[in-house]
Amino acid sequence: MPINPAFAFGLVVVSCALISPLAAQPVTITAEGQLEHVSNPSLAPPLIRERPRTFVSVVIDRQATPISSDQETATYRPRSATLTIGDESFPLQDAVLIVERFPHGPSSGYAYLIRGSTQLGWFFSLRSGSKSPSYVPDFEVPTSLPVGEPDFAHDVTLRDERFGWDAYGDGAITMVSSTPTAFVRGG
Repeated sequence: MPINPAFAFGLVVVSCALISPLAAQPVTITAEGQLEHVSNPSLAPPLIRERPRTFVSVVIDRQATPISSDQETATYRPRSATLTIGDESFPLQDAVLIVERFPHGPSSGYAYLIRGSTQLGWFFSLRSGSKSPSYVPDFEVPTSLPVGEPDFAHDVTLRDERFGWDAYGDGAITMVSSTPTAFVRGG
């Protein structure tokens, strides 16, 4: 008995719909820092003057393709990124994860950089890096916590150039975990 073409097309569409969420394989990268110094504190919001802990959570596909790359960096666009300052959360717009591998020269090192901006116009950046190449073994999205302690450039920065304040301190990636697709917004 011949197969109805409309039925066959329906099977293909349903199969693709079932496979596509499994192929995404999202990873959550979590980093935290402490805002220890605030320049021009009288211009900063009260939340920032309290020098709170910061947390950033980035959800990115494990097999994501870089939006740009060269011999020393690969830049990825995450599915979502959220910055938490104290008890307040802010979605990060234009967020990126940058994988850096600078093996030669005086500024050699290996780092992951997460950056983006909030709707309030605050720019956020967290760099977690090491002199050890095992910390960033390749230009891929990390799928596990980097090996070794971050021993350089482990910093967090938050600033608003419109109002002339910035805050900075120490920060590092603290967890990398698989994320069930059902829990990813837009996934």
